[in-house]
Amino acid sequence: MTFTVNAAQLHQLETKLRWLNHRGLPFAEIEAVNRAAFGAQKDARQELGGRMVLRNAWTERSILVRKASLQTMEAATGSTQAYMETQELGGREDAKGKHGVAIPTSVASGEGRGAKPRQKLVRRPNKMSNITLAPNARTSSRKQRNTIAVREAIRTGRRYIFLDLQRRKGLFRVYGGKRKPRIEMIHDLSSKSVTIPRNPWLMPAAKKQAAAMPRYYVAALERQIARLR
Repeated sequence: MTFTVNAAQLHQLETKLRWLNHRGLPFAEIEAVNRAAFGAQKDARQELGGRMVLRNAWTERSILVRKASLQTMEAATGSTQAYMETQELGGREDAKGKHGVAIPTSVASGEGRGAKPRQKLVRRPNKMSNITLAPNARTSSRKQRNTIAVREAIRTGRRYIFLDLQRRKGLFRVYGGKRKPRIEMIHDLSSKSVTIPRNPWLMPAAKKQAAAMPRYYVAALERQIARLR
């Protein structure tokens, strides 16, 4: 990243402002820094739409600015949500229990099987925190456990069950009656860990605003000088 600064112009403006009012200089610096911070906020929010599937406005609203002041002389732009740091830098999510990482399916959001990427939020009844499972049958056969789980879900009306289908395992919802039961995966628990690739949303905005900082600073100096004339 490169940008051009007219150092002589900056020095001239700073000297003039110091002569008129030495307190005006830090105000000009604060104005320039805050302008860049809010510019980064705007650019980052715009960046999200092209990089992520936004299922609500919460992620966008989480990008906030901490303004500079005479005490700190430093501004910051970032998200209040921890998962946004993972998006920016990449990372890995590991399972917290004996099963894998819970990945909601498009069925959980009401979009039907196979919708990729999922565009909507998980429906409230299908959220992990709202699902209560009946105890699995204690049998030696995986196939028997699955069969009993489906049958008991229909009998008791507790439609959410855990199934181990050998290659895939997860939380399923049982539909229909005992004659023609149908199952749909709600949360995939097949993987013990999930790699999250880097998806920079803040750095492009920060680079753009860093390049504009000299222009912001010159404008702020000129504004302070104009106020004192």
